[in-house]
Amino acid sequence: MTKEEALQDFLKSLKISLNNSSIYFHNHPIFVKSAQDLKEKISRLFNFINPIKIGISASSLFMNDKELGKAVIYEEIARFFHFRKVKSIEIRDTLLEAELTYFLAQAALPPREILKSGGLERVLEAENVDSIAIESLDYSQILQAQGAEYKDIWVYLFKDVVDKQDEQKINELADNFAAVLGKFKLEDLLDDEELRQNLLNFLSYIKRNAPDKFLTCAKEL
Repeated sequence: MTKEEALQDFLKSLKISLNNSSIYFHNHPIFVKSAQDLKEKISRLFNFINPIKIGISASSLFMNDKELGKAVIYEEIARFFHFRKVKSIEIRDTLLEAELTYFLAQAALPPREILKSGGLERVLEAENVDSIAIESLDYSQILQAQGAEYKDIWVYLFKDVVDKQDEQKINELADNFAAVLGKFKLEDLLDDEELRQNLLNFLSYIKRNAPDKFLTCAKEL
């Protein structure tokens, strides 16, 4: 088996495992079998690449800083993780099947649920999953994200910056408020109670702590 064959087998198995994790309970035989197959494919790829590090953009995958290509499977995997605020994934040869199963189960959760928990990176760290390392998208990359699929991330942003009282990020979000707000439709604001509450909390915070920023943001409402 060549390196390219091992890589393709790994990516195909990863895609299948993510799909199954989204559909089946995690003790279901179909999910269990796909996770075991993925573990086997990872072990084979370790013969050529160790550790396995995958870079992720909005629509592309990268290995060793080189884009893999434009195949549909690359785009599907990239979009899956990009919507979950993941910039890169590193898999180490100490990987246990239990760690892989937990990773798949958590990664398949809806993006908003993952972000509420602090992101996939924090979720894995909390469970001491040491063999899979996640690098999250940085703040500026999130602010620049385009497309309706990113709404969960933007809803999360309003809450995250206030919870952490990160003044730098609060200022960045306030400075980009018009652009971020423009990503939502009127029905989003009317129908999404969580969005409304997070937005209200954000505006209340800057009204108290940065009144000049509040006035600028209020003009966009």
